[in-house]
Amino acid sequence: MTFQLSRYVGFAAAVLVLLPGCGSTWQQVDAGTNWSCGIDSDSELQCWGDMDSPKLPLGGSFLDVSVGRNHACALTGAGAIGCWGHDEHGKVDEPRTGYLRVSAGGNHSCAINNDRDVECWGRDEDGESTPPDGNFSEVCAGGAHSCAIDSDGAMHCWGANGYGQTDPPPGAFTQVSCGDFHSCAIRSNGSLDCWGAGSNEDESCQNNEVNADCDQSRPPSGVFTTISSGSFHSCGIDQDNGVQCWGSGDDGQTSPPGTQALISVSAGEDHSCGLDADGALFCWGANWRGQASPP
Repeated sequence: MTFQLSRYVGFAAAVLVLLPGCGSTWQQVDAGTNWSCGIDSDSELQCWGDMDSPKLPLGGSFLDVSVGRNHACALTGAGAIGCWGHDEHGKVDEPRTGYLRVSAGGNHSCAINNDRDVECWGRDEDGESTPPDGNFSEVCAGGAHSCAIDSDGAMHCWGANGYGQTDPPPGAFTQVSCGDFHSCAIRSNGSLDCWGAGSNEDESCQNNEVNADCDQSRPPSGVFTTISSGSFHSCGIDQDNGVQCWGSGDDGQTSPPGTQALISVSAGEDHSCGLDADGALFCWGANWRGQASPP
């Protein structure tokens, strides 16, 4: 997930069709705004691109990393979360322990603890850091909203709702990813569903307004195993390990390598990254800050 910073600023971005990482194999990657982070095969954390605060958190072996607007959080194998970057709203807090998942959003972050409760911290002006009670298996932090899947597969969302991003459809889900103003999820049958900005219910799309980015919440059909929502686009991995992306693609962020089979994908602001089965890292889209140039 990533939060919009300079959507309509006229920078000349370099568009990449395909850029594999060199010299490392990887377990995970997360694309942010002007930077990205990944966990390599040695469980070490690496970041690249334009980082205002490049200092990384806790030492040790890492299991998970999530890049937000201008902060990021990582989870160690011991269940400790460390965050770094800009600290407005208290989103970069002291290290905490006892967690299974973490997700960094616009100005807040959310995590699932060992008791399967959701905890959020940081900005809460729209209620994005006030999660419901319950037991949860998945959580995501968006621009100013959050979503989580409970133990029965039901979707719960909270926070800002100017585009319907906290009004998920009913049904059972297995994965969810929050973008700036929309979210996408995989249903229990493998099909995709998106809601919020760009959906059929979005008034700006119904009125055909310019720059509505209506395709961001109109996913392709098929069976999918992985989903990731960025600022104004999303990407998913289908059952044949093919990458499909939709939404805003002005910088090539929705044009993945067509012949490359990937097992995971992450949609950022104006670039995307993915991993193949051998741990090779590929990024495509804008690269004007080096965000698509992994080490």
